[in-house]
Amino acid sequence: RALTMPADIDTLLKQTLMKITAHELTNSVGCNVDAELSEHTWQMQFFCKLTSNLPAECCVSPDIGALFDTSGKLDCWILELLINGKGITGHFTRFSQLYSVLPRKDFRLVDLRCVNRPPKKRFPHEVVHVLFTEDMKEFYWQHGDCSSADGPFKFA
Repeated sequence: RALTMPADIDTLLKQTLMKITAHELTNSVGCNVDAELSEHTWQMQFFCKLTSNLPAECCVSPDIGALFDTSGKLDCWILELLINGKGITGHFTRFSQLYSVLPRKDFRLVDLRCVNRPPKKRFPHEVVHVLFTEDMKEFYWQHGDCSSADGPFKFA
């Protein structure tokens, strides 16, 4: 476990993604009907690595949205993962309306997609597009409002 909190949510998310191995991603059988890694597969890989980037006193609580009687699941207190922008409006609405009562400093909607399927429009800054290469060895980081882009970063 980390000794200190990451400086901000973007740092936490990048550090977490960089701990996922290309081998874990390319050898997963958890694919959807389009032969892409499913949202559930990404969530499991992500949450397995997330706690190692946080101090021991921090608690990661997947699927906490059920406690708030919502139609969706809040993947963590501060983020939701989605694939190829599917359902992005609903995800964003949950944060701005249903989850507004949660104690949070910041939030991100993490949109995981292959680099050959870039987003077609701009989104609020809280949306982050993680664009991974087809061989699953690297990813690029782009805020939804196109205010910043970084990369490439390597999966472990």
